[in-house]
Amino acid sequence: PGVVVTGRLVNRAGAPQRLPSLLVRLQSEDATIAEARFRPGEYLAGRATRTPAGRLLGETLAANESVAVALRVEDDGGPATAATVTLAWP
Repeated sequence: PGVVVTGRLVNRAGAPQRLPSLLVRLQSEDATIAEARFRPGEYLAGRATRTPAGRLLGETLAANESVAVALRVEDDGGPATAATVTLAWP
């Protein structure tokens, strides 16, 4: 079983911004039942590619650009009633 959390990251700044890592928590009655972390290369399927040296290309979001994300989280703890997404930059 799992839950797919969908959303859109929007850069409203006037300059390119680094893409964050995302932490998704699923809750049921105020208790966390599952969580997963995603790096940009994991949630940008098809958009981001790696160089031969392993550097991630497409790791920034241009000014006024947006990108849709779909994050699958396994939830072995029962049905989730809420989800939170936290943005984290290195």
